[in-house]
This record gives sequence, C-alpha cells and structure tokens, in this order.
Amino acid sequence: MGLVAAMFYPIVGDSPQWEVVAVLPVLWGVIGAWSSSMIGISIPSPRLERFEGAIEQGWVLLMVDVPRSRIEEIESLLQASHPEAHFEGVDRHGFAFPLGVR
Repeated sequence: MGLVAAMFYPIVGDSPQWEVVAVLPVLWGVIGAWSSSMIGISIPSPRLERFEGAIEQGWVLLMVDVPRSRIEEIESLLQASHPEAHFEGVDRHGFAFPLGVR
C-alpha cells in the first residue's frame, strides 16, 4: 500500500518519487526479516530439549556439522583433547547447512 501511495501521491512535486519507491520494499524486507527472526528465536527447539538439564548445570553444548565419513575422526580428536567431554550421538536429520559442507 505504501508503494502505491508513494507513486500516486508524491511527497514533493508532481512527479513520482522513485527514490521512495526503491527504498520502501527494502525497508519492509528488513523489517520482515527482523520480526520473523525475533519470532523464530523465541520458539524452543525440540531437538535440544534433552540437553537442557546439562546446560543448566553449566555444561557446554558443542554441535558440529561434519561429513559422516569424518565422525569417528572428530570424536577421537575431541576425546584426546577433552577427556571430560561426552559424545552424545549423531543427529539423524543430517547437516544444518547441507550446501555449506562438502
């Protein structure tokens, strides 16, 4: 609606304000992205529920996206570097960002 109003009812002068027409969609896109991210972070993840108790006790949750072929290597590196750490398994859903990891 703001886009139509900016085109047909110019702020100054008689010609359409193309600057306003160009800025409004970007502005509404930023507002939409911000508001949806605020809604998204307020919803708890059911995949993380089983770790809530340990996190409340002060434990650190480390989640790593690695290719399945390197899981054992990463687990042994973690155990060698931090013997106090506990490997809790592999997520069956796969990578969080499948296109970013090869």
